[in-house]
Amino acid sequence: MVTDDELDKFFPKAQKVYFVDYFNCELENGGFHQYFLNSAFNKDMNATIMQGLENMKAYKQLEIFKEAVNTVESMLPADREVYLSPAAMVYQKELVFKNAAIKKVHVHVEALGDKMF
Repeated sequence: MVTDDELDKFFPKAQKVYFVDYFNCELENGGFHQYFLNSAFNKDMNATIMQGLENMKAYKQLEIFKEAVNTVESMLPADREVYLSPAAMVYQKELVFKNAAIKKVHVHVEALGDKMF
């Protein structure tokens, strides 16, 4: 039988594995942008994934992930809001990409996704 103390120690590790796997599935299916949209660019989730990648000694992937997160975080708040808006990116993608700053970030982040493989 597993004790409560053992479960408390196990769950944080399991969460890290789960969220790294979740990220990987999103990345493989639609790139960083899809992960960012579907995770609502959740800072806690991003931090958990970073810790999980570090624990797995996936240092190159960790660097790429950090760069992608930092790139999106460095956007102007209004541009980031549009970039992370599912409706804008799905239904108004051509209009969104008329904004050179958003397009530049998107192209860079997607190139980072290609580096993950």
